Amino acid sequence: MNNSHAVIACCGAIVQDCFLRAEPADKGTLSKVDALHYSTGGAPSNVGRALVRLGVAVEAVGRVGADHAGRWIIDELNAVGVGTDGVRVIKKGISGISMILVAADGERTVYCYPGVNDRFDADEIEPSSHWRICHVGYPSLMPRCKGKHLARLFKRLRQRGIVTSLDTTWSMTDVPLEDVEAALPHTDIFTPNQGEAEQLAGVAPGSRRVEELADFFLNCGVGTVVITCGRSGAYLASGAGAGRLRSRGMKQVAPGLAIHVPAYETRGVLNTTGAGDTFGAGFLAALTRKVEPEQALRVGALAAALHIEGSGVPSFDEALRMTEERAHVG
Repeated sequence: MNNSHAVIACCGAIVQDCFLRAEPADKGTLSKVDALHYSTGGAPSNVGRALVRLGVAVEAVGRVGADHAGRWIIDELNAVGVGTDGVRVIKKGISGISMILVAADGERTVYCYPGVNDRFDADEIEPSSHWRICHVGYPSLMPRCKGKHLARLFKRLRQRGIVTSLDTTWSMTDVPLEDVEAALPHTDIFTPNQGEAEQLAGVAPGSRRVEELADFFLNCGVGTVVITCGRSGAYLASGAGAGRLRSRGMKQVAPGLAIHVPAYETRGVLNTTGAGDTFGAGFLAALTRKVEPEQALRVGALAAALHIEGSGVPSFDEALRMTEERAHVG
């Protein structure tokens, strides 16, 4: 049963994902697709679905078009228990869609058409008194929910005592940091993956230790940084701003923490798409259960591993049990 005292709002890009099991083809050729399936995608969907399974009440906030895909997305979210009162249908708009090529090793190549996500306006979001956390994902796909727009939203959320959580995706702008920099001093929890962190910090892949990357964002004003590193696990660092994370029933993250947890083994690799979102859901759900930060990282890592192998995220109590039983990578 969902914990009605722990409502998390998941804001951001909402898309229809079309997964194609295939290797990228050479230009001008024909290539067979081994398998195909559709799913709802984007932060409100990926994070929201996992949170529901972990027993947290969720409200999705985003935009879809008044088309078949938009109606299907809303029906699918409702079917899994994600609230959709915050999803606005844009008339004469086309819903976002991602075409995702999933290779045999589980890695993916994504082609995304944002659709009406470019009309998602952070200034139009009215925080609810029921929200304990507001998680925003994929700001680079939403021109009106990044930069100063995102900063204003996070300021309003924090004034209402709502914990702010931010995740990113690969940015296609010349200066990726501009997507989020203004909001970082108002961000309680920031959860990029290592590649996204390197892009935002403006450094070459593999040229900085994960600890250095985390320090970069702490110096930008983030309270707690969690960087996921694939098979190398996840790293958490908290700065002076971590003391801001005060919300009824939430676990306090103390300043000055530096924690690394290993990744869990997967029983085969099916699809890494959404693994970071699922990690974030596990981590946030654990904080609402007042779990210590290190254990919260383990719940996130376990949820990501289960998602990658296609097993599905279990209940929170089951996830806690599995963190003690499943083997780690290496």
